[in-house]
This record gives sequence, C-alpha cells and structure tokens, in this order.
Amino acid sequence: MSASAIRQEIIAALLNRLLAPVAPPERTNDECIFNPALARALALDPAASALVGDMPTPIAVDAASPDLFRLTERGTLLVSPALLARPRVIGVVTRWAQETAFLTKAAGADRAAGDCAFAAAALHGATLIARLPDRDRAELHYWLPDPLWRGDCLKAGRETAQWLAGRFRDAVTLAGSFPAPCELALPMEALLEAGGDDRIVTASQTGMNRYGATSRPRPEAVHFSSSTASSVSDYAFAALDRLRRSLLVEVLFRGLSLDAALRSLADAIARELLAMHDLGPEEADVVLAPSGTDAELLAVLVALGAGERLANILIAPEETGRSVKVAAAGIAFHDGGAFVKGAPLWPDADISVVSVSVRDPRAALRPRAEVESAVKAALDEGLGVGRRVLLHVVLGSKTGVSAPPPDFVLRLGAPGERVDVVADSCQGRIAGPTLGAYVRAGWMAQISGSKFFTGPPFSGALLIPARLRVRRAEVARRLAQTPALAPPNFWSSPWREAFADIPSVTPSFGPLLRWTGALIEAALFREASLESATRAFEAFCSALRGRLADCRYLIELDPPHVDDDNPGARDFQRFAGSSIICFAPFASGGAGARRRLDAAESELLFRCLNADLTGRLGPLDPVEQALAAQPCHIGQPVDLTPGATPPNVILRLVIGARFFSAIAMAGARGDAALDAEIADAIRALDKAELILSRWDAARVA
Repeated sequence: MSASAIRQEIIAALLNRLLAPVAPPERTNDECIFNPALARALALDPAASALVGDMPTPIAVDAASPDLFRLTERGTLLVSPALLARPRVIGVVTRWAQETAFLTKAAGADRAAGDCAFAAAALHGATLIARLPDRDRAELHYWLPDPLWRGDCLKAGRETAQWLAGRFRDAVTLAGSFPAPCELALPMEALLEAGGDDRIVTASQTGMNRYGATSRPRPEAVHFSSSTASSVSDYAFAALDRLRRSLLVEVLFRGLSLDAALRSLADAIARELLAMHDLGPEEADVVLAPSGTDAELLAVLVALGAGERLANILIAPEETGRSVKVAAAGIAFHDGGAFVKGAPLWPDADISVVSVSVRDPRAALRPRAEVESAVKAALDEGLGVGRRVLLHVVLGSKTGVSAPPPDFVLRLGAPGERVDVVADSCQGRIAGPTLGAYVRAGWMAQISGSKFFTGPPFSGALLIPARLRVRRAEVARRLAQTPALAPPNFWSSPWREAFADIPSVTPSFGPLLRWTGALIEAALFREASLESATRAFEAFCSALRGRLADCRYLIELDPPHVDDDNPGARDFQRFAGSSIICFAPFASGGAGARRRLDAAESELLFRCLNADLTGRLGPLDPVEQALAAQPCHIGQPVDLTPGATPPNVILRLVIGARFFSAIAMAGARGDAALDAEIADAIRALDKAELILSRWDAARVA
C-alpha cells in the first residue's frame, strides 16, 4: 500500500470517530478533470490541488463562452478558458463551481433546499473571491455582472445566489425568504481563521499571517517553524474540507442544528485529547480555546474559582508567549468580539503576577538550584500575604527549556489546598501519557495543537483534573462576565451542566477545525516508532549541527540539558527538548568583524527567509539565485534578554510532527525522506548565510 493510501486510511479513521454518527464524504479518487491544461493550472494552486481528489463533478474547459462556469445537461462543469493562465483565479473559480455542484446535488429536488444550496454557495464563492489579491479580484469583476458587487467585493446575497441558479438550472426566481448564511459554507482557509484573533488572519496580498504561516497549503516553502506556527498541510486541508462539507449537509438538509453539530464535534475532540494523554472522562475534563494564550486565561479562571486573591507565578514568559504575561493577570490580550485589549476580564479579582527567569542577564541558563530558589521565594511570598497561588511549570519553552522540575514541585507540596499547578506544555514536546500522569496527580495542563503537532495556527485547550469540578459554580459566575472566552459547548459536560444560565454566545467552528487539523497530524505522528524517530532525529541533528559549525554568520546555542533523573524525561521527551535548534544571527560589522543582529533586524531576517528574494540581493550565481528564491519558514526570533546590550536574539529551526510522519509514511524509503528533510533544513541555513553575507542589500530591498 502506498504512503498516500496509508495516510488516507489513518485520516478516514479519525474523521469517522469525530463525526459519528455523521458519515464523512469519501474521497472520489475518480478522474474528474477532462482537460490537460486545466489539470496543469489547478496543480499550480496548492489549495485547489489539495481538493482535486474530493471534487465530485467532472469538469472541463468551455468553448469561447461568456460564462465564468456552467453545468451542462449531461452533468459536466465547464469553466472559461480565458483564466487558464491565472492558476490562483482558475483555482477559485473551480472550487466555487464544484462547491455549488456538490450542494445542489445534496439538496436534491426540494425547491427550498435548493435555495439553501445556492445561498451557501454564494457565500462560499464571495469569500473565496474576497481573499484574492486585488489584481485577481478585479479580473473576476469582468465575468460577474455589476449588480453582484459592492465596491470591489462580491456580495454573498440573493443576487449572487440567483446568478448561480442560472448557471446550474433553468433561470428561475429563488423561492421564499433568503436563507441565513451558515459559517460552514465558508471555504476552509476562511474557517481556519475564524473564532480566533487578528494574529491568525492572513493578508490577501501575501496570504500570510503575522507569523509567516498560511491557512492554505504551501508546498513551495521549506517548513521548520513548529515552535511558532505552521501552514496547514495539503492532506489535512483536504480532510478538513471533507469534514466541513459533511457537517454542512447535515445542517442545511437533514435537520441537524448548528449548536448540536458544534457540541458533537467539540465533545469528540475532547475525547481524542483525553485518550492522547491516557486519561479517562472520570479523571479529567477538557475546555477548548482559540490558542494557547487563551488557555492561560482559562487556567486563571479555574484558579479564581477557589478565591479572588491570586498570585500567578510564571516561568520564563519571554520564552513561552508574547502575551502570556498579560493573560496571566486576567487581562484581555487582543481586541475582538467582546474583548477590549488591556481591559481586565474580572475586575473584582485581585491578581498579582510574578515572573521567574530561567536565564541570567547574558542569556545563559541559570543553575537549577537558583531557579528553584526563586520559585520557592515567589511561592512563599504569595502565600505569606494571604493569596492563593497558581504555579506554572514549563514543559518545553520556545527554546526547549523545561523548569522547574516536577520532582521539585512535588517537594513543595503542590498542588495543595492553597496552591494550584498548571503545566505550560503548549509546545507539545512531551509524551502524552507523561503529561496525563501530571493531570492525574492534580495539575492543570495547557496544551496546543499548533506547535509540535503542526496543526493550523492556533488551537489551545486546558486539561482540568476532575477534582476541580467542585469549583464549577464560582467558575460559572465569572464565565458569565466573559462568555466569549470559552462558550459552554467548548467545555466537557460536567462543567457545561453548570453553565446553563450563562448568556448565549454563538461560537465558531474555527477552533474545532484547527484542533482537528492537529489531531490529523498527531494520528500520523503516532505511526512513527520511537526507535525509528530517534534514529531519524539523531541523524538530522548531526547533519544540521555539522552545517552550523561551518557557518560564518549563524552561531548555534547549546541545546538545553535533559535531566535523566526527571520522571518526565523519558520516551519522546528524551530528544524533544533538543528538537528546537537555536542559533544567533550575525552580520558583518566592518573590517572583518561581526555584530549580533538586534530584535528588529532578526525579525527582518525571519521575513526575508520566508520570502522570494529574487533580484533583491544583487548579482548572484545560479546556485545563489535558487537559494534566494526559496521561501524558508522557520521559528520566529526570540529575545532571550529583552533590552540587553549587546542583544541576545535567536532564531530557531524546529522539528515538528510532520518530520517524523513524513519519514514513517515513506516506509522502506524512509532514508530518502530523511535525506530530503535534511537537505531542506540545510537550504534554510544556507539561505540565511546568503542573506547575512549581503545584509546591507537585504535591509534596503
């Protein structure tokens, strides 16, 4: 069986679990494109290419026709030949036509259902077109009548639905009132950005969010960015779209309410997360969140369920998340929905925040005893002034550091009557059963599917030990003040039952689909044996460290120490801490000297690596030209000692779940897959060296 077939079997099994009793549509795997030029054009648009295997309706290129697309009497979709030279445009047009064909077929002969199908298809197409760059959107304006437009955007209303009806059946007037739009009718890339904050919204001109990731497949780039954010894989994108269409059909045509669909999917994801951590529903609960930083707000909320005065002890917040320190104080860290950035979510709560650094002023790791002493002092101070304490334990920071050790936390007597413990394991670089054991011991745990597991950005969750259910009434009182933080349907049922009086909030499927993408990657990762994963990891690190040793402008930082006495340092955790390869970037300082890049310059280097720099670095030989053109997405810069002089900013090349699953899925050709991964990573380092060797040109390009 081929690697692709094995992958699809694993994905199908997961979707069947998540959607039971709703059956996901199967991949057609039938030939649906009946024109070689169209096939070539669609292959150049990664999103359309990912979905080709699920396109249900035969499609070909039309004659010289004024129609953008139409359905023939024999059931073939025809698209205009005028757009074949514009892959992104023809990709959007093909997806819109196929979505309309799928929905009208699912609606059957019922007139009202047909109207719902055209309304949903109108929203789908209008959203796809709105996401195009300006030039492409303007080109489509030629093909669609003026009454369908509002400014430069296609309207998703009755006029567009009526226009679609004319392409798919006799031009009849849509009956009744116009159906309300359904979020599940949105194209997948829009849904993957829904229900979060502005960090994950991509710009139409670049297709990227502020972290350099995309919400559609990006196979043209080299990807080693999982400590920050990853672009969605092509197979996950296609599987998520199958799930979306399954739910959409159930909601539009089979009587399933949006609320029930969302609750069912959320519960299924929670079951998967508990199973991933070897936990049962009697041992722990799950609350889903848009991101790992939102999971910090949830940990504060649960801690406040036992008292209003709280001391929140953070470990190395500069190495966990840019907004974690804000969220730790119970303050909104972004604008959007019911949130106003900088506003306290619970004004009656008294929350103090103490940060314990794991590094000294020169960015060297502090001795373990020194970190432990600082944590104990902060704990004693908080308890001494009558506060409850929420103590964080970082199980893998942005640079792979973990602190303080779990055995030290146990010696402190935590968790206890006045101390809650929460593991920040959002990097996901710890074995699931190991983390589950901490939850079983009474810890909360913050997790994310968008770091190691390389799910779409962002997804978060909080695992809550069952013994904290006694706080449900007080948590419900506070959640009623900020219901948009985590709608009741995102909580496990033992908590949801206590939230009956909370104001109704319509949640988004976005966080659930992002989590599903992460679960797909996690399911594939589980196919990699520990032995083969370790062997591949060691070979990869040896090759990368060998290349870094020869670099002129990139200096590697030593990997963090893994303590074999730590009960958490077993299985995958033995090498996970070193899966983030950190290096400091330098540029020429004149007269043969080098100087360390500061934070702003490191951010510019990060963006240059992720872009096509053709023509921007001056004269290059053919090999250098290929390097300059290659987008390389790596981990964002981290300022280890903000404000320090000289600067201590590092970049990261990061191994994620897809590295291991790509090699495992290759079977007998795993060595070839490993060689390909190593070559890609070395290309990223080589491009960084090329840019830094021409830093003056890169800065003004």
